[in-house]
Amino acid sequence: GIYDRNFQPADLPADKVSHLLYSFMNLRADGTVYSGDTYADLEKHYPDDSWSDTGNNAYGCVKQIYKLKQANRNLKVMLSIGGWTWSTNFPAAASTDATRSTFAQTAVGFMKDWGIRCVSARSLTLNPPLQADGYHFELSIAAPAGPQHYGFLKLADLGNVLDYVNLMAYDYAGSFSDNSGHQANLYASESNPASTPFNTKQAVEAYIAGGVPAEKIILGMPIYGRAFAGTDGLGKPFTGV
Repeated sequence: GIYDRNFQPADLPADKVSHLLYSFMNLRADGTVYSGDTYADLEKHYPDDSWSDTGNNAYGCVKQIYKLKQANRNLKVMLSIGGWTWSTNFPAAASTDATRSTFAQTAVGFMKDWGIRCVSARSLTLNPPLQADGYHFELSIAAPAGPQHYGFLKLADLGNVLDYVNLMAYDYAGSFSDNSGHQANLYASESNPASTPFNTKQAVEAYIAGGVPAEKIILGMPIYGRAFAGTDGLGKPFTGV
């Protein structure tokens, strides 16, 4: 992020990526999407920003990403909403037609105001797809890879409504697990099933069988690892991570 790790928008290899997910926007229980960090989004001044501009101006990451978009016209910027930290209000926001409508309207409002053309949410289903003035805004979700979660999703409807599905094919094992295990394995282990409580093959096949076109599934991969302490090996109990 822009704080502790000091990774700024200008550090992004924008010429080498097709989509940029700007994370995260916050969400109220009534469905209202709003900035969870106005300083980072709109107020932070970067070295190439002026302090003498007149009128109401946006700075922060929004302006920096706008500049990236100007220099890379094929770059699609997605407004990512929620994340794990701000996921608490999703059940309430998704519970009624009124709250879902508020979500769609406020999300589109941010995209139009900030010049962003796509939206990604953790698990909120919208119907109809986000549209504004006849323009199609891309819509996606971060989708679970565990059957106890995707088993409740209306996969065929998601396959029709969403432009693509970002499958969270990681965090299969961690501090929450009973046994040490692989955190992003492709297949289930036949010799040590306790080490692979979930697997990507099963999830992908379930989404496709449920009605999500294969070409809409984006496979998420971790760029980090997990370690287990106080264990006799994979598939065994542990005392720490």
